[in-house]
Amino acid sequence: MTSRFERAFLTCALLLTIVLLWAGVAPSASKLEPSRLHHLAHFVSFAVLAIAWSFALPRVPAVLIALSVVGFGLAQEVIEIFGHSHGLELRDVIVDAAGALAGVVFARVYLTWFRPP
Repeated sequence: MTSRFERAFLTCALLLTIVLLWAGVAPSASKLEPSRLHHLAHFVSFAVLAIAWSFALPRVPAVLIALSVVGFGLAQEVIEIFGHSHGLELRDVIVDAAGALAGVVFARVYLTWFRPP
């Protein structure tokens, strides 16, 4: 991968991380998506975050990126306790982790099969 490609994904990964932190702190963020799409939004958000970090840091082992994004998902859910005034939503933590793992797997398969020589 080119360093320009990695820098672009690093910028995206940082911005996505900031947006997810904001979503955990801002009470209004919990009302952005309809409740029927709540878990899908969590899954997709963390899959995209994991893909962005994987493309930004292709030489970092996949397990470290997966653990980092899963850990961030747990931290974000803990932040929501204060930002959204509710208890820890274990189902959200599980869905975030599943999205993170799916994103890392997708990115690593893509990087392995389609990386230019």
